[in-house]
Amino acid sequence: MRLRVWWAALALVAGCADFVGTGEDSGAGTDTSASGSGTSGPSGTTNDPTQGTGTSASSTDPTLGTTSTTDPTEGETDPTVGETDPTTDTDTTSTTDPTDGSSSSGEPPPPSCSNDMLDGDETDVDCGGACDPCGLGDDCQGAGDCETGFCADDSTCDLQDPTVWLDGLDAETLYNDIECNQSPPTPGQQVYCWDNKGSEGGFFVAGNDQPLYREALDGLEFDDNPLASEADIFGGNLGDVTVFLYQEEVAVRNSFDFNLNHPNEDSTRYSAHVPFGNPNRRLVWDIGGTSGAARVRSGSNPFPEETDHLFTFVNSANEDVRAIRLDGNELVSEGGARNESAGTVSIGSNARSIVYEFRVYSPSPSPVHRALIEGQMACRWDIRNLLPMDHPFHADEGGDDEGCPPTLE
Repeated sequence: MRLRVWWAALALVAGCADFVGTGEDSGAGTDTSASGSGTSGPSGTTNDPTQGTGTSASSTDPTLGTTSTTDPTEGETDPTVGETDPTTDTDTTSTTDPTDGSSSSGEPPPPSCSNDMLDGDETDVDCGGACDPCGLGDDCQGAGDCETGFCADDSTCDLQDPTVWLDGLDAETLYNDIECNQSPPTPGQQVYCWDNKGSEGGFFVAGNDQPLYREALDGLEFDDNPLASEADIFGGNLGDVTVFLYQEEVAVRNSFDFNLNHPNEDSTRYSAHVPFGNPNRRLVWDIGGTSGAARVRSGSNPFPEETDHLFTFVNSANEDVRAIRLDGNELVSEGGARNESAGTVSIGSNARSIVYEFRVYSPSPSPVHRALIEGQMACRWDIRNLLPMDHPFHADEGGDDEGCPPTLE
């Protein structure tokens, strides 16, 4: 099967530059923030329309693709750990090549790509190698041979399975009893267990308090009542992972919206603030600490308060990059993937938010597959209008189903 409609969209942007952050924090000045009248998201809250418009690396919008140069947050204390954040932003020129994972060379395909024969350097009949990428189930030798940007262990083009997948659209994965037997919950009912649909399986379970099921929103509302995996999912150092989180901010908190090394909140944490709960509201991605190379952070106020967005946190060994993306826009990208301790995974620690969907992929997907996953989630939650104009799965109408990527089962 060939997925030509959405692959054509990927090919159109293969040569476009990623959104990157530039500049350094001066430690003085005024904050910058996104603004707009907004559009309605799946939960009936207001989304920021500035996140749904395409920008280039020279964009004048200081909240997209740039690191604030007038941020007064230097020396702030992170109340979640009692540490001082000494970070000064470094040059965040992207090291990510948006053409990675694509076999297209820009040259016309050779005649062997249209003769219904397996010849030349193609990996399946008339696809792969120097030909157009192959569809699902076709033979491949690498990510660039596949429309999905993922060549599975059996050397066929496939969709990469998430290690963790908590899916608010699937109410049958939510349980309202401590034994994880009664599903689904009724609206407003406490949720004790959330079934992990990812490859690791198992339950995420509640501690002393439980988040509440919001049926009309297809999500769980957290108020400092986290869910954590029963099992140690990673069991050691983790140097290649990407996390996708679609959630709505209910109130600003200094929260660990997810932590891949729960309950550690010291130098061994592998966590994110979405956003950091101070007036500057940065998105923060901590891998093994809170300062220097351990911390990646966006500029101030990258999205309006109390809105829902798709967040992507990248630690890619193959690209040797760590990055934070908001609705498909790359806010900051720094070279140097880190390899730090990870084990039990949690969501919602000290958070005041509604979580709709949470995915963890290891190894980190290729850039092409990363865009596909963002497209999958944007299509599922009717937020394609939030993706930048040059994203392969952007649509002016958020709920447009035409050209959506294949979905996970």
